[in-house]
Amino acid sequence: MGRPISLEDRRTTDLADAIANRIAPDATYFAAPISEVDSTARWRRAARLVGRRRGWKTRTGVTELCVWMADERSLDGCGPTTTDAEVTHQLERMIETALRNYD
Repeated sequence: MGRPISLEDRRTTDLADAIANRIAPDATYFAAPISEVDSTARWRRAARLVGRRRGWKTRTGVTELCVWMADERSLDGCGPTTTDAEVTHQLERMIETALRNYD
């Protein structure tokens, strides 16, 4: 007999496929309105799966407005010595832009 299918794994994989279909091929970040998300934990797991598929060093997060994912390597001037505050500021700008483009 084969391994039992995990319903949560299947949902996460399906969500990852849906997220991947919404991201432009050259994009380095993506945000979705929180109102579209059933489970932020599942969304973040799916986003990390999408990031692995794209070869990203993925960072994910949740705000009161959205869930987001970004390739950490694409953040301007970010490297090993970058503070979390600097990364957070850049991500906030990216999220704002993504949500504006979403409408």
